[in-house]
Amino acid sequence: LDFVRSVQARRPNIPVLVQSVDPLNESKARSLGASFLLKSDPQLLNNLKNFMESALGFGPFLFRLGHGETIVFRAVNLVEFGNGIQAVPEQCIAYHLLHGHFQTWFAAHAWFELAEEVSKVPSSPEKYRSWMLAKLSHYLTMQNMGSIVEFDMQAYLYEPSALHFA
Repeated sequence: LDFVRSVQARRPNIPVLVQSVDPLNESKARSLGASFLLKSDPQLLNNLKNFMESALGFGPFLFRLGHGETIVFRAVNLVEFGNGIQAVPEQCIAYHLLHGHFQTWFAAHAWFELAEEVSKVPSSPEKYRSWMLAKLSHYLTMQNMGSIVEFDMQAYLYEPSALHFA
């Protein structure tokens, strides 16, 4: 548990998972804000998979209004993420900005340029929305430059100067 404290002191928003054979350690881990898995649980691998998808960003991005709140939008790629950024209320963007969820999701999906730049973004949700839509437009355009790709009309229905993800 000293390691959990050390990690959280350096990076307060990083998800931490404690695994133990002792069920008494669950309350200690949770008191530090860490997730907990019991090693003898028959659902250990399924629970570990769920933790990796939800807390570490390896699954779809689930736009929520707050912790444990109803999902208001779901994205599995950058185009869908752009649609979500356009559609969700500012409260949702503010929640995810505060907890570093955007950066985590980008890094987990190997979009490292976006993950790095997200830490330098405007703190206001409305400014973030505009900034992110412009950044996604640029990133997606750069990803396809010089590539021979199968043409998909839906993916190219926006003008770079006036981004439309829908």
